[in-house]
Amino acid sequence: MNLILAFIQLIFIIIILLYEYKNGSSVIFLWATLLIIFGLPHFMSVITGLLIFPEYVYIKASFFVILFNLIYLFTRFIFIRIFNAENTFESLKFDLENKTILFKEKKEPGRLLFLLCFFFLISIVFFTKEYGSLLHTSWGQLYGNSMSAYSLGFNLESIRYFTKYILFATGGLFLLYFYQKQMLKSMIVAGIIIMLSIITRDRITILPIIIPFILIFLMKNPKINFKKVLQLTIVGFIVIYIIYALRLFRHYGEITNFINTFDFFEFNNKLFNMLLNDDGELGLRNVFLNFIDNNNDFMNFNQGHTYIRLLLIAIPTSFSFGFKPPDFAISMGSAELGNTYNTTFSTHPTLYGDVFANLYWFGILLAIFWALYATVVDKLLNRKSLVLKSNLIVIFSCVYVIIGRGSVYNGVYFALVSSIILLVLYIIFHIIPIIRLKKSTVKNNYNGVS
Repeated sequence: MNLILAFIQLIFIIIILLYEYKNGSSVIFLWATLLIIFGLPHFMSVITGLLIFPEYVYIKASFFVILFNLIYLFTRFIFIRIFNAENTFESLKFDLENKTILFKEKKEPGRLLFLLCFFFLISIVFFTKEYGSLLHTSWGQLYGNSMSAYSLGFNLESIRYFTKYILFATGGLFLLYFYQKQMLKSMIVAGIIIMLSIITRDRITILPIIIPFILIFLMKNPKINFKKVLQLTIVGFIVIYIIYALRLFRHYGEITNFINTFDFFEFNNKLFNMLLNDDGELGLRNVFLNFIDNNNDFMNFNQGHTYIRLLLIAIPTSFSFGFKPPDFAISMGSAELGNTYNTTFSTHPTLYGDVFANLYWFGILLAIFWALYATVVDKLLNRKSLVLKSNLIVIFSCVYVIIGRGSVYNGVYFALVSSIILLVLYIIFHIIPIIRLKKSTVKNNYNGVS
C-alpha cells in the first residue's frame, strides 16, 4: 500500500507538470520544485525502506498529496477555461522574436539596467562601509543585521534593502538581452546577480539568473522527448548543486576564511553528504512528515494563519490590532524545535506541509486557492509590453520556487513588492517622455504665436 500510494503521488505531480507545460504556464516551476523536493525523494524513501518515521506517516502523506493534486488538477482545468488563460511561453517567445516590439521598447531595458547597476553599487558601498571589506562579509552578520521593511528610513541601508527586490524586478533583463544575443549587457546582469549571491549568501538571489536560462531552453525546445527530459534532469542536478553550494558556503563565515581554507574535494564531499543525509531543501519534506506524525498538535496550527496573513499582507503586524496572526513560519519552526518560546527560528515544510499545517486535512481544499492563483498570475503575465511581460514572468517563476519549498508568505510578499516596483518604474519611464513632449509642444506653440 505504501509503495503504491507513493508511486501514485509521484505520477500525479508529473502529470500536473506536463499539463502546465502544455499550458505554457510559469507555475511549472512550482510543480518542478515539488517534484524535486517532495515527489521523488518521498518515493525513493519508500522504495528503499529508508524511513525516518513510522510507515503510516508516509501513507498519510502520500494520500494527502494525491488528494491535493487531484483537486488542483480538476479546478485548474475549470479555471483555465473560465478565464481563457493564454500560453505565456508562446506569447513571450513571439514578442521576443518580433522586431517591431523590440524597437518600440528599446529604451526601457537600458533604464532598468542603469537602475540595477545603481542599486548594486549602493550595496557594494554599504557592505564595504559596514564590514570594512567585501571579503569580511558573512551570512551570520548579514542575517543578524537584517532590517524590517517597516523600519526603513532615508539612509544608505534602507536603499540597500531594496536591492534584492530590484534584482527580482529586473531579472527579466537577462532573458531579454541573452535571447537577443546582446552578450555584454546580459553578462553585466548575470555578473551583478552572481556577485550579490556570493556576497550575501542568500540562495534565492541566484534564481533570477537560473530561471531565465531554463525559460530560454523551454522556449527554444518546446517538444518533450527523452533527450529533453535528460537535459532537464542534468539542469535540475546543476541547480540543486548550486543551491547546496551556496548553503555550504555560509558555513565558512567570512569570504576570506573560505578563500584561505577552501579545498575542492572536501567541499564536494560535504556537499554530497548533505544531499545524501537530506540536510537542506531535500530534507524539508521531513518537517511535513513530522507534522503528520504529531497530528498537527502544535501551537498556532490548524488556524489558516498563512492565508489570513496573505489577506492582510499590506498591513504590518504591529498595526493590525491583533487581526494579523504571528509569522507562521516561526510557528512551524517552534514546532520543529519543540520550543514554544522560539521567536527567531523558522522552517518551511514544502507547500504540501504548509497547507497541511494551516488547515490539517482540510488543507487539501487550499489546492483550489493555488489553482486560482496560478490562473490569475497567467492572466497578469500576458502584458502587451515585452519589458513588463519578461520581467513579470521571471519574478513569478522565481517566486513559485520559493512557494514550492513552503515559504508561502515570503514568496507572495516578494512577488508583490517586486511587481509593484517594476510597474511603478514602467509608469515613470512612460510619464516622463510624455511630460517632456507636452512641454516641448507648449514651448513650440508659444514661439509660433510670438
